[in-house]
Amino acid sequence: MNKIKVPFKFNLEYTLESGQIFRISKINDGYRVFSSVIFDVYFDGNYLYYNNADENYIKRFFSLDVDFDKITNEISKDTHINKALKAF
Repeated sequence: MNKIKVPFKFNLEYTLESGQIFRISKINDGYRVFSSVIFDVYFDGNYLYYNNADENYIKRFFSLDVDFDKITNEISKDTHINKALKAF
């Protein structure tokens, strides 16, 4: 499997099972994702492991090039958003 270092706090289960992606199957400790590319993915807490897709596709699919820490720091100023961020 290939791997990419995830540069921010990330939860693969929350990401894939949030209700925004409908064609996934749980396999072992990871998932099979049925998108324009069918790929398998697993996250160990630091690295996202994947196969059957190229690195650019995975980065775009999971928005790994977005600075989520910067975004969450900015939006966490709102009380309701801050509660949601802490919960999830």
